Amino acid sequence: MAESWSQGHGAPLPQCRDHPNEVRHYLNVETILTTMLEQCRYFHVPIGNLPQDAVLFGADLFYARHLQKHSFLLWCSQSDRPDLGGKEADDNRLLAENDTSFAEVSNPGGYCSVCVELDIGGLAVSTVIQSQNLTELEGVSSNVAFDAGMAHISLDEMVSGGQSSSLASYDEMALSASAFRLLRSMVSGWLRDVSVYGNVFADFQLTQLFRWLKSPRALMYEPALKRI
Repeated sequence: MAESWSQGHGAPLPQCRDHPNEVRHYLNVETILTTMLEQCRYFHVPIGNLPQDAVLFGADLFYARHLQKHSFLLWCSQSDRPDLGGKEADDNRLLAENDTSFAEVSNPGGYCSVCVELDIGGLAVSTVIQSQNLTELEGVSSNVAFDAGMAHISLDEMVSGGQSSSLASYDEMALSASAFRLLRSMVSGWLRDVSVYGNVFADFQLTQLFRWLKSPRALMYEPALKRI
């Protein structure tokens, strides 16, 4: 039919193709829009400012607000290096990322003894929240660690928001210690929103925390924070 139309009229008919995903997305547009509006209310941004990767954007946004509230200069950068006023060009340690090392987490085989399968989740969140305890387990005194001076508070106190903490600063990662304190405060806030209010968007932020920390596409990407 398309061929005969082309011969008689000089132009072929447009080929009709089925786009089930596009149609499904169109039919669900009301639900999608409602979800986006709720997410924007949580982020406190206009819906027109919400990019495709909303979780990465949200982490940048929350962290930048925490930093600005405490009079930090932001190191936002669209490159894979933070904007440190030119210092980043001279610091080769920013390129010394080592993501090739990993722990063996699966060793299949036949065993005579009892085997246990562990399902670990929220490791990045737990690491940030329990950073002081991990430092002490590694044999470093909390009095000389990079985060010396951070108040030791329980998880329940973090969730309730009943106590704040303060940090000292120390060496290169040390220079990021105060920024790490604010990162910890931000993560504690998300955890409180999930635990107390059951906020699904805060849960999204927690589950994607490590992806944000290690993603050079994040505007607030800082390798020193990930190494801490």
